[in-house]
Amino acid sequence: MVEDIHQRVTELLCSKICHDLISPVGAINNGIELLTDLTSGMQEDAVSLIGDSSRQVASRLAYFRHAFGGWGDGAAAEFGTIRRLVESHSNDNRMDLSWRQKPDDGDVVEKHAGKILLNLVLLAGECARRSATLEIAFAAPLDNLKLEIKLTGDRCALHPETRTGFDQDLGAEDLTVRNVVAFYSGQIAQANRLVLKYSDESPDSIEFNVTE
Repeated sequence: MVEDIHQRVTELLCSKICHDLISPVGAINNGIELLTDLTSGMQEDAVSLIGDSSRQVASRLAYFRHAFGGWGDGAAAEFGTIRRLVESHSNDNRMDLSWRQKPDDGDVVEKHAGKILLNLVLLAGECARRSATLEIAFAAPLDNLKLEIKLTGDRCALHPETRTGFDQDLGAEDLTVRNVVAFYSGQIAQANRLVLKYSDESPDSIEFNVTE
């Protein structure tokens, strides 16, 4: 079967979503089992496990909806919504987040700008080991998007397979769950005439830069 590149991207993004939700959903199931076992004496722990895992599932679903989805009928969103998603994801991945520059929460951010920010933060989270610091400078006026993301921490590095995803000449057969987010980020940049660059030459540091 010959696969269309867009079909392949869709399939792999769906696979990634399922993969990232398996762990907290499994934890909810475990919590329910403990809760129904009246002899375990772990009902309080089970309730805590279910609550924490449910919040994690809801947070990840909201993140994926904005990073990969169509944003409903809208072509823009308030920055406050995007900021909360980034902060939640950073906490989920043990990254200490600092904003060097950002819009006000009520400022409207166009979909492509918000999506490329969320996808690159998603990549940063995959590169973080143990603990890391994530610095973001994000300016998103209608005519001059500028985005700088820097991740620093012990052994923070792009996986070689992830790095290949930035090549927009990849064929469908070369796309994988590991490199599809990088490829999708490049698609967003290319479709909106943005320049996306990355650097991981420095030890324990990764940088992403997006400009008009």
